[in-house]
Amino acid sequence: MPDSPAFQFNLFDKTFQRDPYPIFTQLRSTDPIHRSLFQAWTITRYDDVQTLLRDDSLAAAEIPNGIAHKSVALEKKGQSAAELAESGSNFLFFMNPPNHGRLRSQVLPAFNNKTLQALVPYVEKIVAERLAELRPLGAVDIVTEFAEYIPSLAIGHLMGLPPEDRALIHSWATTMSRIFDPLLTLKQCVQMNDAAKEFVSYLREQLTQRRRNPGDDILSVLLKAETQGEGLSERELIDLCLMAYSAADQTTVAAIASGIWLLLRHPEQLAKLQANPSLAASAADEVLRYEAPVQFVMRIAVDPLEMRGKTSEPGSNLEICLGAANRDPEMFPEPDRFDITRPNSNRNLAFAAGMHGCIGGSMARLELKIALREIVKALPQMAINTDTLTWRDNIVIRSLRSLPITWQI
Repeated sequence: MPDSPAFQFNLFDKTFQRDPYPIFTQLRSTDPIHRSLFQAWTITRYDDVQTLLRDDSLAAAEIPNGIAHKSVALEKKGQSAAELAESGSNFLFFMNPPNHGRLRSQVLPAFNNKTLQALVPYVEKIVAERLAELRPLGAVDIVTEFAEYIPSLAIGHLMGLPPEDRALIHSWATTMSRIFDPLLTLKQCVQMNDAAKEFVSYLREQLTQRRRNPGDDILSVLLKAETQGEGLSERELIDLCLMAYSAADQTTVAAIASGIWLLLRHPEQLAKLQANPSLAASAADEVLRYEAPVQFVMRIAVDPLEMRGKTSEPGSNLEICLGAANRDPEMFPEPDRFDITRPNSNRNLAFAAGMHGCIGGSMARLELKIALREIVKALPQMAINTDTLTWRDNIVIRSLRSLPITWQI
């Protein structure tokens, strides 16, 4: 934990990755605009974070360019990351205007309120069916057997992908989710590139099938716009699907797993939800605030940027800490207290905001709400069945790797 002006924040520090919040607390109170170990500016206060998220003059992180440079080095070894670099360049998170606005406007209607409300019965159905399968067992790893199960089926349903392909697609998405990390090893780039190649090939075949037999799924709708000359190219459509799985699947898994963990750690909150299922929406918001699945996002200052008496030069990297903002006591009194009845939890910044705000945030919240509401009803007297928590080795997405639990049969 920092205790002097000489401290420099290092987001790759293992202690920080296990529990980032003590360091966030210290930075917020002593150095909220902090020059980190890698000379990036680390922003931790809610007002500052929200301001930067809504500042359209900032540029997106240049991660795809970095991957392209790594691919050149890999080619000397007979390997490549070219497929990954090409896909990433079409991810909305890494795009700037005007292309960002063009692609986002094509995809946004697919996640409108009407679409999400139509998804509710399906999510309720798969949650109920999965819990009915698990109930007789009395003990499982709830991350692998439940949290990872729901999001990939839900987004697959929207896209019209076969449910039997869920595990395969989830494995690709899990591998590719590391693309959001600011520093990637050559080995990680190769692994993600292999997953991207397989996923791209799979989606091309799915699009071929939709052209022959279109349906009412998202892929078919976007393809129809393409054939009318109004929409996305095939490559853009494929890459946006990759983005949706790499981001939406993994962040929703993280949120569901964290939600179950937090309720079991706070039995008085679990009892509140069991007694009053209508608190599920508020509980979902508090989970997203308390344990943000995306801990920070990267931006680049195009022009000199002044905040709280400090000025960053053009080209500076900005580490905008969502997890820190969500624990800011100026916005959320007693921020380290988990309270599913907190009145303003819905003002959390778990899914960012502004131009690069997560399109799938409302869908993730919907799945989280249903998952929490139903699991506390279906599995009585749940308890954590481990003394050691393990978190995924992912700097940006904070997600439990495993959470063994038991319940009364």
